[in-house]
Amino acid sequence: MSARPTTAGEALEPIPDLPSLDELPEPPPDQAREVLDRLAVVKLNGGLGTSMGLSGPKSLIEVKRGRSFLDVIATQVLALRQRYGAGCRSY
Repeated sequence: MSARPTTAGEALEPIPDLPSLDELPEPPPDQAREVLDRLAVVKLNGGLGTSMGLSGPKSLIEVKRGRSFLDVIATQVLALRQRYGAGCRSY
């Protein structure tokens, strides 16, 4: 078994003054489309939420009428793709 690279916790430092999304420049549409065409969104569930009294994934909790966390995330990604004309492909 090969050793995995690690970083000691005490060597980690917070990133100072990270800009907010509103402060970032708007990317050129062609560049945004290219990035979105290659983008993969990974949602880590983090457990079933049994300590919250749940019997299923926390990401399926209804956060708006009839919409779960996963529904909100998917809607945001689809809106971003539509805004820049990025497509969906199967690999």
